[in-house]
Amino acid sequence: MTRGAKDGNDGLLRLLAHRGLPDDQSLRAKVWKALLGYLPMKRHDEWNAIYGEKRALYASYRSELLTVSSSQEVSLNVASKSPGSEIDDQDLLQEIKNDVERTRRDFEYFRRPATKAALTALLFVYAKLNPGVRYVQGMNEIAAVLLYVMSVETDAETDAFWCFSEMMAEIKDGFMQALDHSGEGVYGMVEEISQMLRSESPRISTVGNREVLGKICSRALSSPQGSKRNGLAHVRFGSGCGDGASVVLSSDFSLQ
Repeated sequence: MTRGAKDGNDGLLRLLAHRGLPDDQSLRAKVWKALLGYLPMKRHDEWNAIYGEKRALYASYRSELLTVSSSQEVSLNVASKSPGSEIDDQDLLQEIKNDVERTRRDFEYFRRPATKAALTALLFVYAKLNPGVRYVQGMNEIAAVLLYVMSVETDAETDAFWCFSEMMAEIKDGFMQALDHSGEGVYGMVEEISQMLRSESPRISTVGNREVLGKICSRALSSPQGSKRNGLAHVRFGSGCGDGASVVLSSDFSLQ
């Protein structure tokens, strides 16, 4: 982890992550935090200070917006309600709770009341701090993976929140309804890939394949390596579709 920290270079860490991380969840959590930018490599000597600052900041956000009972029931903080916002906030909280209740139900970890409370709280806080994005179904799945990876940490909820915030800074365009039909949202990404397909393989660029492309693009935008800004997700053409072209979503690294 410390190799490359002196000059802030995370290239080696990315290379090692691409090859696969050892089956050590505490190491995995640290690597994810570094590669997502929560703990920048160039500020390695300040990680403890960053932990303290970020944990205090998230705690203040959560206590201002929410209360969590001893039975892990999440509710709005009555003292912080502003006139006219209570109904909207209650609807938002209920929407998040409904999705969290359905999240990863096949894993015992996600059936625990404490896990559901943490996931609900971090998604609600993110939505309130980012009104231009708010909460969109699908964010719960991304946050759930981050929360699980961070579960070995002292304050998993806080670490998952900041990692989620860093990731959403990269992929939020795919979740913003206002951008859906722009060049930055899912439709824009579908059109970009469609244009590439038309030049490489007219057969698989038909209208009937746009739904499939939409699913591929949504998956790319919501994957840890799906950052358009950093050029991590790209399309590669190969063989295997009968007419000489196949589409493969690839990446420069994968957080195993």
